[in-house]
Amino acid sequence: MCVSSGSAATISAVTVKYDVTDFSSSGYQIGTQGYWFANVGATEPVTNAPVNQSQANGLPSWAVLNFPSSFPVDNLDGKPYAVSQGGLAGANQIKLPDGTPTGSGQVVDVRMTANGSDTLVKDITFDANAPAGLYFSVILDNVPLSAGTQISRVRATYRMPQDGNTIVRALFDIPLNNFDGIADVYTFRLDGIQATGYLALQLTTTGNTTAAGMAGFAFDATLVPEPSSLALLILGGVAMAGVVLRKRVARQR
Repeated sequence: MCVSSGSAATISAVTVKYDVTDFSSSGYQIGTQGYWFANVGATEPVTNAPVNQSQANGLPSWAVLNFPSSFPVDNLDGKPYAVSQGGLAGANQIKLPDGTPTGSGQVVDVRMTANGSDTLVKDITFDANAPAGLYFSVILDNVPLSAGTQISRVRATYRMPQDGNTIVRALFDIPLNNFDGIADVYTFRLDGIQATGYLALQLTTTGNTTAAGMAGFAFDATLVPEPSSLALLILGGVAMAGVVLRKRVARQR
């Protein structure tokens, strides 16, 4: 199914997966509809780099991330709102959705203030080929706390194309002890996508943190159950089949 022709959009905070670094088909299985990760594969520390430097860009054609408009330059001093970092000591080694193993990086909003918030991703625009509904997963907490990018809230916002002021929002409030330097995945569900509607992402810092960063994000049509959950579903189905069979046998007696 492609974009909606007129239904109201909805967005909701769905699930959190803690401490996961394998996003491939053999791991957590996200990014099946597209993904983007910042500054991967650096072997030496890289800071204050362009946002698209060494990016892992697996975005679909129907989701356009416009770097100049998403990460504009401040006209006052010519400095960008956001930069990318890579090769930081202690950063997670990850497996991308396509199965590529690599060192993770992050895109960072360097204009944050302590206990402040800002829109890190301002514009992921959908075209007419986008699915009407998607899961949108944001990967945070992939670098040590010493990197100074601890987040207390992540909020996704979708704006309707007919009127930029028509907005739906959802958020996760993140407890302080949830940040341990091993990547976490915060997943939202977005329905009622329309052509030229766009998605934004806002992060809020905590404590004395003055930068807000993320490893990347991913799109999926469905969320695949974890192996343990899948096994429980299968066992439940087998048990239910046994109950039905016993009832049929009992009726025949």
